[in-house]
Amino acid sequence: MSEEVTVGATPKWYKPVAIVALIWNLMGLAVFVMIMMMTKESMDAAGLTAEQQDLMNSTPKWVTAAFAVGVICGVLGSIGLIMRKRAAFLLLTFSMVGVLAQHTWIYFLSDSVKLMGVGLSPVVIIGSIALTVLGFRGTQKGWLR
Repeated sequence: MSEEVTVGATPKWYKPVAIVALIWNLMGLAVFVMIMMMTKESMDAAGLTAEQQDLMNSTPKWVTAAFAVGVICGVLGSIGLIMRKRAAFLLLTFSMVGVLAQHTWIYFLSDSVKLMGVGLSPVVIIGSIALTVLGFRGTQKGWLR
């Protein structure tokens, strides 16, 4: 016997929010790619101090992996929201876990905040949690199939 999933009508705000989420996550992916491509010359050109460059160069691989999971799963999860796919919730959950792992290092295990400042970190954390909640609610309400 197969279970049928009832797909509910989405609120008017849903699709614009999903599109903004995709744009936001694409910007995060662009930042990730730029950071991965940074060279000594590009860090100098960006005005990073020697301490900041040392921090960038000594970022642990697990933090880089968490960043990659956060942005890649965020992009895919946002596409899933637009397409109203249930997998969006799982992808956005992985994204949130990546974001939280990355920011654990940023805030508690490194001098990142001291050397680089806070930047958009609080917005990234809150946004990833909010999108995960949206994915969860979407599965509960039948917006995602």
